[in-house]
Amino acid sequence: ETQLLSVQIVTDAFPNETSWQLRSDDSSRRLIAQRDGFDTPALVYTNLVNLPFGSFTFTVFDAYSDGMCCAFGSGQWRLVLAGTVIAAGGEFLESSSFSFNVPFVPGQTPPPLPNLPPLPPSA
Repeated sequence: ETQLLSVQIVTDAFPNETSWQLRSDDSSRRLIAQRDGFDTPALVYTNLVNLPFGSFTFTVFDAYSDGMCCAFGSGQWRLVLAGTVIAAGGEFLESSSFSFNVPFVPGQTPPPLPNLPPLPPSA
């Protein structure tokens, strides 16, 4: 069985500095998915990943070590699993990570989320 993970990135003023990776949390730390090469500021990029049951860590990186929010735009990241936002952020320096398990049962209480503005329209 699998569950669908939506990785949503809202780029800041310097989108080429942003990248992300999703790795398994087992001993192999296998790379499951990744994305870099964002090129348009203030745009929502969405990647969908079918995940098997297991444990995973998502990490978003900023090459300039100034995060995605708020000095140079209102960039942010969100993870949506089984229709629920399970993690979000934007204020960090070099990287920010979040570990989670699949399956996620809708109705479970996800961890507290930062107060982020709504996502802008997708292109």
